[in-house]
Amino acid sequence: VKEGTLVVENTHAQPFSWFKFIVRETWGNCNAQLQELALYDAAGNRINLNLSERDAGTAASALRPGEFACGGTYAYPSVTEKADRLFDDDPTTKVCFGGLQPKADWTMPESRIIVMRLPDGAAKVASYNFRTAGTETQAKFARRRPVTWTLESSFDGENWALADEQVNAGHPTENASVWYNGG
Repeated sequence: VKEGTLVVENTHAQPFSWFKFIVRETWGNCNAQLQELALYDAAGNRINLNLSERDAGTAASALRPGEFACGGTYAYPSVTEKADRLFDDDPTTKVCFGGLQPKADWTMPESRIIVMRLPDGAAKVASYNFRTAGTETQAKFARRRPVTWTLESSFDGENWALADEQVNAGHPTENASVWYNGG
């Protein structure tokens, strides 16, 4: 994958405050596993570090500035794999949305949704990327890499616009962690 970030479409002068990241398919149609999910301003500064977690299923519009929530409840495989690890800027931590399988109609469970509300005064998001989890000795993690996902944005946490969509964005060819970005 090339260095860089995926572009976020926003033709409005006002910056979006809410973002929803939805993993729609993983390479192995199994649990999704990530190390980081990063939003950047036009200067390349990360603007979603250290967000605070709200209860799963909290309505996006109820999030306070600087908070995030998952779309539903899920089982963490271990106490070190919680969703707040997505925003800690630490490549040694990860989250695994454990125990989830696609529904019969191949839609993903709500738990694969992460909704963020940026802190007040955050700069306009220009790009994003994420890092998959796993090492060369952990081949099973390659199956957990997202290959189809969307990023949506909102001014109010209720009305959403598609900011980016990636479909079959490349199947992993090695087992190491990978930053997904547009280059």
